[in-house]
Amino acid sequence: MDLNNIVEIKKLRQLSHEQSICEDCDMSIFFALGSALLIALGTFLTKSVTIRLPGFSAVGVLFYLNAIVIALASFFMPIWNPMDISDITRALLGGVTTALGAYLIFLIVSRSSASAAGVGQSISPGAVLILSPLLLQSSVSPLQVALVLFIIFAALIPLRTAIESTSSLASFSLLGAIGLCNGLTTILISLQLSNDMELIQILLIQQFVAGSLFVAFYPPKGFTMSDYVALSRRSIFMGLGWILTVAALTSGSAIFVQSTLATVPILILIMETISQHKRPKINVVVSAILASTGIILLSTIFV
Repeated sequence: MDLNNIVEIKKLRQLSHEQSICEDCDMSIFFALGSALLIALGTFLTKSVTIRLPGFSAVGVLFYLNAIVIALASFFMPIWNPMDISDITRALLGGVTTALGAYLIFLIVSRSSASAAGVGQSISPGAVLILSPLLLQSSVSPLQVALVLFIIFAALIPLRTAIESTSSLASFSLLGAIGLCNGLTTILISLQLSNDMELIQILLIQQFVAGSLFVAFYPPKGFTMSDYVALSRRSIFMGLGWILTVAALTSGSAIFVQSTLATVPILILIMETISQHKRPKINVVVSAILASTGIILLSTIFV
């Protein structure tokens, strides 16, 4: 029996299994692409929010609106499991890191662009890889850490002058801090999932806690109905993006999903270029490309 016959026999043995998962794989691709586009749209609209409602008074409202959108997913996904003290503590910490990350994102968007903030968000998988030995007891080699640090530095250095009224070191630190906050939030979510909490449940708590922190420190004042409509549009895009991310991870490859989401900074750049009718700054283009390709590289190498 030659090699081709052996391959054909293996294909026949796996045919029924492949037929059952083929549709899920196709849907996973659709979900991943949709989530990247929606998250890019939501991040892109952050700039218009900072122009329409300066400061941070709108952020708390956005988190509450995000929670409403996510709650709608509870009709289609399991939503609530019992929680112990450690679950509650991690959920509250996740809300704090989410709020801190949002503060940094809105600060950078108000002084620079949504694409610059998108680069900071996109490096979060690198932060997860570096922090995982401490918080997830994962095994990471020094070579892996060195490669991750190189990718992060290479992606952020072009943006060292991208934030107005901020020094190069401060700009670099702010962008890196976004990735760190998102990475910590991801690790906290992973720990909660391993303790049988549902992702919709986790996201709801995080959004509510983060929203409450912003409302306490930056209470919304003087909002009109049109303001709430504008904020709802961004929340719908972001909330649906997260829900599609969950659906993609549930039905497909995590590597493909992470690689697809790594293109978000490039998508934001395209949206900014179309809306502003001018060429993007070269340093932002270089940084977005380096961040996207670097994270895709990490996703494919460190399986």
